[in-house]
Amino acid sequence: MDNRLTTLFNLAGEGETFCDVGCDHGLVSLKALESGKFKRVIIADISAKSLQKAQKLLAPYGDKVSSYVSDGFNSITEEFSVGFIAGMGVAFGSLRGWYFLSCSKIIKTVCPRSDRNEGAF
Repeated sequence: MDNRLTTLFNLAGEGETFCDVGCDHGLVSLKALESGKFKRVIIADISAKSLQKAQKLLAPYGDKVSSYVSDGFNSITEEFSVGFIAGMGVAFGSLRGWYFLSCSKIIKTVCPRSDRNEGAF
């Protein structure tokens, strides 16, 4: 995991369930489970192909992982403690209007992909 994602993950604190939106490779969700800060993860990505990469990486964790092909939080039906959204670019926009069943913290960054260098967040 690069410095930017590590820094953002460190802001997440801990909780029951970590929801990684735009999970891509699943590395942040892997860190959430390996660190012991979270008991479960929800992985979501708009791309089924990207989601499959994360599912493969997290397969050893079995029922501690739920996955959704989803545009943002739109298809996620489970409760979570922390929502993590990083690296989805400036087009991602606002969280206004989204309904959260139960969530204590949202970690969100918006930066153009061209700004994804070490330390940028």
